[in-house]
Amino acid sequence: MAVLVTVVYLPGDHVETNEILLKFSVFLPADFSGYSQAAALKFSEDGTRIFATNRGHDSVAAFDVNLDSGRMKLVPCSSLGGSWPRDFTFLAGERIAVACLERAGEVRSFSYDEATGSFKALPHVFGIHRPVVAAISSIGE
Repeated sequence: MAVLVTVVYLPGDHVETNEILLKFSVFLPADFSGYSQAAALKFSEDGTRIFATNRGHDSVAAFDVNLDSGRMKLVPCSSLGGSWPRDFTFLAGERIAVACLERAGEVRSFSYDEATGSFKALPHVFGIHRPVVAAISSIGE
């Protein structure tokens, strides 16, 4: 399986577009046999890691990306502790993540360990009806 990802950069006043072909077969650990589907796909700021939320396995998978070949290597899947992770976003320079757990009706926060690619639950859980998008917005700028 392969996915063509178009990355658009906006340096200064012009737009540059680069396309890379990512080659992978699964977003899940080999020992998982249940139903799951990927939702959010996110890149790390430096482009060397891609993340996918798994609805059903209720986790986020991290992959190291070889930028020369497009090959991806699965690093640990981290449980998100709730049902149907729809989206997530990083905060604080990729040290903290916020995930929308749609069927659980929760938004949860996690610390992110860049060295291992793993997420660890923080004690912040917010109840909200079917959250589906995690986004950062600057108000008043």
